[in-house]
Amino acid sequence: MSAYYKYFKYVGKEPPYLPLVNWNKAVNLPSSTTMFPLVEQDGSLQDRCDAASYPAAVKNKVVLVISDFNCCSSHTHRGITLAAGAIGMLIQSLPYGFTGLMGTADFSMASIGYMDTEDLKAKYKKDPANRFSWPLGKKNFKVKGGSIPSSFSSWGLNGELCIKHDISAPGGNIYSTFPVYMGSYAIQPGTLMAALYTT
Repeated sequence: MSAYYKYFKYVGKEPPYLPLVNWNKAVNLPSSTTMFPLVEQDGSLQDRCDAASYPAAVKNKVVLVISDFNCCSSHTHRGITLAAGAIGMLIQSLPYGFTGLMGTADFSMASIGYMDTEDLKAKYKKDPANRFSWPLGKKNFKVKGGSIPSSFSSWGLNGELCIKHDISAPGGNIYSTFPVYMGSYAIQPGTLMAALYTT
């Protein structure tokens, strides 16, 4: 399965991204923007929810973090990252698909694929001065993880080792109609999309 996504360019690659769900607008940043990944000592991405922990080096950069919203929401992330002086944020999604983000139109945020993020980190490590460009159109990309259960799906027996009833429905990366003022069509994840198949 394939679908049309917005995308950016970085060192010869063109990764797709999912913009803010509540705006569905392309990221609008200058082509001179560079990246700053927030990483742990082992090289894995962080989810920093404290503005004081952001280094001064994020100023005027696009910050790269992981999508663990157990600590803080995407709204909170936006405020913290903006306060730290960054001009945008890219958020690594689960192994398949994208993370639905909520935010405001004055700050560019987008969800990108897990493996694309790993590629970005490798390219950044070779040359931190690499720059982005942000085309306004869309391209056709293969939907990764299509036709298989989402990685966070519940399987089999319950906690008491009894068979439980399961209802399954497609809910990851569903391409469907959307409000006209937000583009008429969009790809969205989650139970909201799955519910349409079970009612």
